Amino acid sequence: MEMNNSGEKFLQLLKGLETGLIIFIDDDFIFMDTALEEIVCDLLLLKSESFSILLGKFNERDYSELVLQIKEFRDIFETLPLLEEHIPLFTDLKMIIRYLELYDNLNNTDNKILADKLINSIDQILKTKRETHELFLRFGVGLGSVNSYSDMMDLTKSINYRVYNKKPSLDCILEDINESLAPNQFCLCIVDRVLKEEDGVHFLKNELIPNTENKNIISIIYTSQPQNTTPQTLVDYYVIEVDKSDKEIISKLTSAVSLCTFVEIFSRLNFIHKNSIDEAFQVALSRKDNMIYLASMANEEGITPYEAISNWFKLATQYQLESAFTKENTIFQYHNLVGLTKFLSGEFLESELFLEEGNWESLQGLNSFEIFDYTINYQHQPPTPGDVYRMSDGTFRILVGQDCDFMVRGTQVVRKAKSVDLLNAEFIATQIYDKYQKKSKSLELNYFFKDSSLDNNNYGILKIDYEKISTSDFIILDLCSLNSDGQSKLETGIELDEKIKALLPMPWSKYFTKMQGVLNQYKSYRELCETNGLELELLQSNDLSAVNYEFENDVFSYPIKRVARIKREFREIVLNSYWEYKKRVGINTINYLDKEKINYLDLKIGLPGLEFEKIKDMNVDVYIRKGTDRKRNIDPKKMSYFINIESLKEEYPLLSNIQENIIELEKVVYEHKSSKIIFKKIILGNRVDSIQIILPYQVGKHKVLLQQDKFLVTDLLNSEQKRIAKEKALTLYYIFKEDERQKNYLFNVNKDKFNQLDVPTLKRGILIPELNIRINLMDGIIEVESIEEMHTLPMGS
Repeated sequence: MEMNNSGEKFLQLLKGLETGLIIFIDDDFIFMDTALEEIVCDLLLLKSESFSILLGKFNERDYSELVLQIKEFRDIFETLPLLEEHIPLFTDLKMIIRYLELYDNLNNTDNKILADKLINSIDQILKTKRETHELFLRFGVGLGSVNSYSDMMDLTKSINYRVYNKKPSLDCILEDINESLAPNQFCLCIVDRVLKEEDGVHFLKNELIPNTENKNIISIIYTSQPQNTTPQTLVDYYVIEVDKSDKEIISKLTSAVSLCTFVEIFSRLNFIHKNSIDEAFQVALSRKDNMIYLASMANEEGITPYEAISNWFKLATQYQLESAFTKENTIFQYHNLVGLTKFLSGEFLESELFLEEGNWESLQGLNSFEIFDYTINYQHQPPTPGDVYRMSDGTFRILVGQDCDFMVRGTQVVRKAKSVDLLNAEFIATQIYDKYQKKSKSLELNYFFKDSSLDNNNYGILKIDYEKISTSDFIILDLCSLNSDGQSKLETGIELDEKIKALLPMPWSKYFTKMQGVLNQYKSYRELCETNGLELELLQSNDLSAVNYEFENDVFSYPIKRVARIKREFREIVLNSYWEYKKRVGINTINYLDKEKINYLDLKIGLPGLEFEKIKDMNVDVYIRKGTDRKRNIDPKKMSYFINIESLKEEYPLLSNIQENIIELEKVVYEHKSSKIIFKKIILGNRVDSIQIILPYQVGKHKVLLQQDKFLVTDLLNSEQKRIAKEKALTLYYIFKEDERQKNYLFNVNKDKFNQLDVPTLKRGILIPELNIRINLMDGIIEVESIEEMHTLPMGS
């Protein structure tokens, strides 16, 4: 059979599945008990594993003499040199006698006699033992040609297969699988819909699949009268029907098997995840004291006991999941599963067979769930960076800042920050191809629903604008946490609902009473201003001020409502992009850093290998940003420093190669990649004593940047000069202008490499006669100049 594209794809799919066995079940199959030569040829061509299994089954039935005869003939035949031009006689035409006659005539042998004896023995046993018909057929020996299967069997002849012309017993199938499959291999079952009086669909759904759950089996129904039905249950995907008479039969088979593969992937993932959850559950039961400790520490960390144990359980489940893939006896499952996922493409899965469950709304809801959490209001979680708020005018605000400014620890609600910053955002009813899209002054998050109804009419992108920032009093956002609809409001003179109290961190019980007092105080201030004709602006410190309340029926309210929270992975993208934007454009970061300027810190600048100068009389501010990690806050190697270099750029032009005005120095050393400028903490004891700005050297006409204090001469040369230097390496030397008699050889013979030139040497200036060049270092620039006339040393010097 000539291989075409559909055939290649089908084989690629079977290989990806690591298909070790194909079982064909169809009453169209016929055993040709009189085609004795064909039976012998099939025995000779049978794959060695199947051949051994077949002989074993004959032995079990006390046909040992026939087994010896078959084995002896095959062993002899395998030793015979092949007649290349006559191979089709026994491979295609199945004329073993004619082939051996030709061989015997050429080689003066009598192998044909052995073949005649074997044929007679097979003929006798077929006439007297009916069970041998089914046994030979089971291994494809003596199988008559069936048009609807010929292409398929030609394609898959390298794979072990079994053949039945009636419904086999479950024991037979299990026997075939156990004999032929390795643990990571698949069995493909191709079953006719009508098996005489039996129903192929019923056999698969009610007998085979329920009893082979721990086996790697996929199946399809192969019929001349296919019924197109939509799968309703998992098992329905294993009885997808393919039309035998379809002209594109191999392509249809590929699509059907791919769909089974698709289901198998998610079925396995489901099994693995369920096991991981069960194992995490068992771990939790055996670690009671740990769980009690986690719950007791929750309030100190500013979270509820539920959040603490829930986070632990998610982590434990993920650990069990990853462990399941890394154990030595199960690693093949991971490799197998990853291999299967490459068939999740339109190349293998036709849309007409790919029947999605659910609807468009649920799919978009899943996409949105990956990025946004719409349940935080029902959980009454306190505000944190990444919270999304809707204003009364339909625009949105995104809460930004550092976690440490929002954390509430201990017994009271006391925060470092007194107000919060909000980025303006807008909802746009459109879509982008990616989950998010970064732009220079904004970031767009896809799959956003502007309210929690997940209605497609509310579906689009959330565009966050980094240029537009507003501020708010903390209490306005805190009120959103008290209401399941996320609205910022509070009724005075009531107790905190017990159900809500149970969900909030412990300190919030007292804080609820405090909030009522604060709002009543603002109310009295405002009434005082109104009575005395004073402007309310006197009380406003932020864009959203607690004094701008609405008060009706003893309820304080504000025109803001929390609708969602950006999940951690995407929240970090939003915040990091915002920090980058601020550094790039030089936005005042005072709200995000400690307000106290670091006065003890020296800032020094210089070049590698030279003494650094202290920067004086310049407006260079340095701040520390502390995080929630206490160890990082006291470790000078890990503490973040922010340096505003804007005022240095005029004095030190190389710094203008850095587009940003604010540099964050988190680790000990930070190198700005494109400019090759290094920022380095100099640590004495347990504190940072100074920060060095290390500028690179500029080399040659093209001002190549090199950040080093020693140089190979070849680093400073152009390509032609390098070639000459390597050719004359052993005689190449340099001299100083003030001492032309002293030769300094550039090549170290013992180390078989060029010596390095340090900065003091280059500052003195050197001449290399054989290259006719002068190299000189001045003001951070290494110049390499050609010299027309060089001084020559006196003869004999």
